[in-house]
Amino acid sequence: MNNSKEHVVSSFEARVTEGLENCGIVPADFFQENISFGAAVSGGADSVALLVSLAHIAKDNGIKVHAITVNHHIRPEVETTGDSSYVETLCRSLAEKGFP
Repeated sequence: MNNSKEHVVSSFEARVTEGLENCGIVPADFFQENISFGAAVSGGADSVALLVSLAHIAKDNGIKVHAITVNHHIRPEVETTGDSSYVETLCRSLAEKGFP
């Protein structure tokens, strides 16, 4: 990863950590209490970015993160199945790379 991209990623992760802490969620405390956390992931760019960031934060703190996706069947099945399949593939990829 080049320096510019690394800076953007680390900056985003820092902002996510700050946001968690502002809500009273301190990732390091989760490890001490053997707690994991979940993230709602639709498959869109924003929730995917959040999941990847949380996966890095979780790995750095020795905790597990769970992705939660729900198909409400509001949109056509072809669209929603693609979203849930993408989230499942992403989660498998993260797990294969050693993310909790």
